[in-house]
Amino acid sequence: MLEKDNTKLIFGILLLVVLAGLGYWWFSEKKFVRKPEISPPSPVVSPAPVISPSPVISPSPQVKEDSVSVIRQDLDKIELLDLEKEFKDIDTDLNSL
Repeated sequence: MLEKDNTKLIFGILLLVVLAGLGYWWFSEKKFVRKPEISPPSPVVSPAPVISPSPVISPSPQVKEDSVSVIRQDLDKIELLDLEKEFKDIDTDLNSL
């Protein structure tokens, strides 16, 4: 008699777990599938045109001379990284670990 009660209890718990799983699956599927709400189109009202003031023309900045010598001077001012030095610094940092 005790075995029969245990079987009914286990079957009931198993049935509840299966039903809970099916309910969870059903409601999670329902959440993602929604019917689109159809609403009447609202009238489009365009904003009043904005009149911007005329742009102020500032005096043009002095244009640098665009010669080869000026370009070379600008290029010489650029600091290029010494890759060998950078690699040595990285190696030193790695070796210190």
